[in-house]
Parts: sequence; C-alpha cells; structure tokens
Amino acid sequence: MNPRAALGIGLRYAVSRGGSLGESYVATGGFMRSDPALPVSDTILVMAPALITRGGVGWRLADLFPEHHGFTVMVGSGRPLSRGRILLRSNDPSAHPPIFPEYISEPEDLRALARPVRRMRDMMRKPSIRDLIEVE
Repeated sequence: MNPRAALGIGLRYAVSRGGSLGESYVATGGFMRSDPALPVSDTILVMAPALITRGGVGWRLADLFPEHHGFTVMVGSGRPLSRGRILLRSNDPSAHPPIFPEYISEPEDLRALARPVRRMRDMMRKPSIRDLIEVE
C-alpha cells in the first residue's frame, strides 16, 4: 500500500470511524460440531480476508505483513477437555503465579481439533472456492 492511500485510510477512520479500519478483520465465523453425535457445537471457525501470520523466535514486525493476497481460515477448540493449572506462590497479589496451560493434554482434544481441520480443508477444495486458492 502506498503512503498516500494509508494516510487516506487513517484520516477516514479518524474523522468518521469508518472505512477498512473501522471494521473487524474477521469477515465471518461460526461454530460446528467436531462430531455430529455431540449435543452442542465444540469448534470455533473464523475466516479473515487476509493472510494472518504469527511471530516466532526472532520475528520482525515486517514478518507479520505477508507479501501476497489471500485469506485465512482458522479452527479452534471451543470446549476442550484439557484443563490447566495455576499455582499461587504467595499471598502477594503482585506475585506472578506459575501457569501450566496443559494444552491438548487430553488425547481427545487433538482428535476433536483434527476432524474440523480436515472438514475445512475438504470445504476449501470445493469448486466454488478452490480456484481462488493457489497454495494452502
């Protein structure tokens, strides 16, 4: 994006709280069951009209801005069975407690996440969208 366009977008938001900066970066989302036998949805789906990346070890701010156009589909567990722990070191409220998130400590959590990922991959291979995707 050129600096003049970026300035225009910023000014529009500053004046009217409108334009692309006034919108959520998430275009759409929803919920689904990882297993049709479940009584309620346990999976969160999010589709964003941008390539969303995450910083890793040694990342730079520029790494968060991809050089290509695209969209991102994310699948997350909304009802994990795994439970983490927080331990209190003292009665001092400013003391940072050790936190053990224990992500995917229950084997079913990984299976419950893998099923919707496969389903979304299958959906992205449908004729209505597959021609818009160069690479996964």
